[in-house]
Formats: sequence, structure tokens, C-alpha cells
Amino acid sequence: MEEVVSEVVSEVVSMKRCRSCAIAILQSAIFVVAVFPLAMIAIYSFELPRNMQGYIQAMEDVRNAGTVPVRIYVQEFSLAQYYHVLIQHTEYIRLYANSIVYSVAITAVQLLLGSLVAFSISCFHLRFRNAVYMLYVVLMLMPFQVLIVPNYFMLRWMRLLNTPYALILSGVFGPLTVFLLRQYMVNLPFSLIEATAIDGGNYLSAYRYVVMPLCKPAIVAAVALLFADAWNMVEQPLVLLQDKTLYPLSLALVDAAFPLGDSQYAAIVLFTIPPLLLYLYHHEDLILGIQVGDMK
Repeated sequence: MEEVVSEVVSEVVSMKRCRSCAIAILQSAIFVVAVFPLAMIAIYSFELPRNMQGYIQAMEDVRNAGTVPVRIYVQEFSLAQYYHVLIQHTEYIRLYANSIVYSVAITAVQLLLGSLVAFSISCFHLRFRNAVYMLYVVLMLMPFQVLIVPNYFMLRWMRLLNTPYALILSGVFGPLTVFLLRQYMVNLPFSLIEATAIDGGNYLSAYRYVVMPLCKPAIVAAVALLFADAWNMVEQPLVLLQDKTLYPLSLALVDAAFPLGDSQYAAIVLFTIPPLLLYLYHHEDLILGIQVGDMK
């Protein structure tokens, strides 16, 4: 009997090991597929522009030349691409500043408005709070193409088209913040808010000093997702802006008329730094904030 039990246990252990190995192999494969293009862009950003020009030309002539081997090394190390982008190409810096202003403004205002809405519909027994929340969920499920039309007409009526305010106002009323923070706040005990209100404060004090600190993981997740969405927006400025000096960098990088030339790899690397730093610095809170369903 003991031999049978030991055999069963050993089989279960071996199955778990095989399963763990398979999951590790699958995760490694996904990691390589996802990171390999980014690593190639980073490597190519340190190559001399003339070498990259020849390599790009060879890839464009691949139909005539047969196949082009993928280079995973730097033939001649150089910072010329970064020098061209940061020093010679002043337009890049201005568009980079535009992206920072748009992303920070949209993230900050939407976080403020969304947190107040989430606080009101999750911590108070309002009559139609579930209906309001479902409305936000429906808005979140709607594609951008459906929402941009009323936004366009509203901004045209307000005479804000082709201004930075058009881009900011079209992004500050998104439903994502309400969705994330409401899922987190609904699990908070209402007694904490009542205790703050009774102890000489008010509901705004409870919102600022009690609710928001307890919702830090959800706030970090909302900030990271909102900033990444605003940083990578393309359709909104394409529809709402006509002056190219107001474009964010995300739209300029996909514009064929933007004169980056052979320094496009360095431009892409610099473009990915802000959201990457935000994720690396807050990745633990980001993961915890998204896993709101596991909160007790």
C-alpha cells in the first residue's frame, strides 16, 4: 500500500515539474518574441547612420537580393543618431515636450475627476450609483471611432479645435480611472470614512487622507495605464489638430513627412523611455492594482 501511495505521489510531483517546465518554456518564448524587436531597435540606435542607411536599403531590396541576415550586433558604435535627434533636430525636442504636456495633463485631470466619481459611487449609498457605474463600463467598451465624432462636434462648438485644449479635454473624461478605483474603493469599510467625518473632518478629508492612500496600488495602475494611453495616442491628434507644431511625438513618428532620416531608431528608443521608467519604478503596485478582484 505504501509503495502504491509513493508511486502516485512521485507521478504527481513529476507531472507538476513537467507542467512548470512547460510554462517556463512558454513564458521564455513569449518574452523573446516580445523583447527581440525592442532589443534590435536599441542595438541599431548605436550604429552609424550611413551603415544603417545601407542596411535599410538592403532590406528594401530584399526581393532582388534574396534574403537579408538579421544583424544582432553593432558594426561601428556611434552616438551620432542621438546627437542628430537631441542636438540637431530641434523639432524632435519640441514634439517630445508636447507629448509630456499632453500626457501629464490628461493623466492628472482624469485621475482627479475619476477618483472623485469612483469615491461618490462606491463609498455612498446613492440611488443610481450602479446605473452610473454601468454607464462608465459601457463607455469603456465603446471603440474610439464611436466617441470621437461627438467629441469633435462638441470641441468645434466650443471653438477649441486645433488647440492643445482639444486634445486634453477629449482625454480627461475617460472611464478607465472610475472602473479601476471603484473596484478598489468598494471593498473599503465605510466606517473609516464615517470616523474621519465624525473626528472633526469631512468627506473630502476622508477622500484625501484615508481613501486615496489606501487606494495607492489602484492609483498607480491607473496612472501607468492612462499615461501610456496618452503617450501613444495617434487618432485623437490626427482628427482634432491641424497645426503640426501641436502634434505629439507619437503622431510625428508615424508621419512619413517627419524628417528623422537614419536616426529613427534613436528617436524610437527615446520615445519609449518615459512609460518604461514608469513601469519599472511602480511595477509591483501596478500588478497589485490591476488584481483588484483578489483584494479582501
